[in-house]
Amino acid sequence: MLNYISLALSLFYAGTLFYLIIGAVRLYRKHSTSRKKPFISIIVPLRNEGKGAQATLDALAVQDYKGEWEVICVNDRSTDKTGAILKQMAKVDNHFKIIEIGQDEPHVTSPKKRALQRGFDNASGEIFITTDGDCVPQPGWLTSMAKNFTAPIGIVQGSKRIARADNLLTKFQEIETLAYVSVEAASFALGKPMLASAPSLAYRRTLYEEAGGFDGMEHLVSGDDDMLVHKMQQSGNYEVRYNVDPEACVRTQPANTWKEMLLQRARWASNGLHYESRWFVLFLICLFSYYVMVVAGPFLVITGLLRWELFVFSLAVKFILDHIFVFRITKKLFGRRALLNLWWAEFLHYPIIVFSVITGHLGLYKWK
Repeated sequence: MLNYISLALSLFYAGTLFYLIIGAVRLYRKHSTSRKKPFISIIVPLRNEGKGAQATLDALAVQDYKGEWEVICVNDRSTDKTGAILKQMAKVDNHFKIIEIGQDEPHVTSPKKRALQRGFDNASGEIFITTDGDCVPQPGWLTSMAKNFTAPIGIVQGSKRIARADNLLTKFQEIETLAYVSVEAASFALGKPMLASAPSLAYRRTLYEEAGGFDGMEHLVSGDDDMLVHKMQQSGNYEVRYNVDPEACVRTQPANTWKEMLLQRARWASNGLHYESRWFVLFLICLFSYYVMVVAGPFLVITGLLRWELFVFSLAVKFILDHIFVFRITKKLFGRRALLNLWWAEFLHYPIIVFSVITGHLGLYKWK
């Protein structure tokens, strides 16, 4: 019985990768662009980002966008120098507005959603763009994102990349991020986003409001990006687009320790059973089952519960198709050199995914 389950999960994973490869092929089709210059509001939630906030604000201050734009910085109860950095920036550049969430405000399950919502409530733009307090966008970021909002487009996702990869931990995060970006890009190209990420995510204000914003998601600690995108897609008639322009790529800081990274991944994985689409939840369950089978495979083979041929087949399917898929997207977005560490990061990725999903659903993580 276990052999049949293993074969079915391997075929399921292969089918998923073939589907995404179709998206990878479609990704670089030429699209029409808009000459309009909509009013853009950039919303940046910050909590104790004293180390990276200045670089983020400096990068936002030199945007070359010719239309109206503003930066809504939401200081979420920071206890470090974040508040002082924000106040100084607001003094010298009138693009920046500061919203404070006080220390005496009540605890909420999802502080980041509250911070974003506070920013949206105080924004004037017709396009909302989010980024994080440890991210550095390119000077042409706003211009590149804005020109993708042609009439049918309601959501635009830009790419991201780890800012530095100078040790084993950060090199692993770079490869993992490139893999997630590949899934984002391919699924957006297919019109059915599986993932989305806040560092470079834009959507129409009207679409956000029609979807009811974060209503119904307040009890979930994460999901301010991909779950919101899923919700907005179901509520409107707009299309989605992935922005492959290098100017849309935002550099984000990696986790500094293995513990920090694992807690972050657990938080990201904690919402897996709470997506509105039951079909997508079922898809995630099957995907997780495949990863469990790969991680447990050596033990199952040794105990005779799984034929070694099927286990080798499962590994071959993942290794070969993952490389074809990620290579297809990454070589154009970031160049071939970005994939040098893919071969060993693959094997580290399996147990980290299983660990993150289990600990995430058990609530064994905390917000910073």
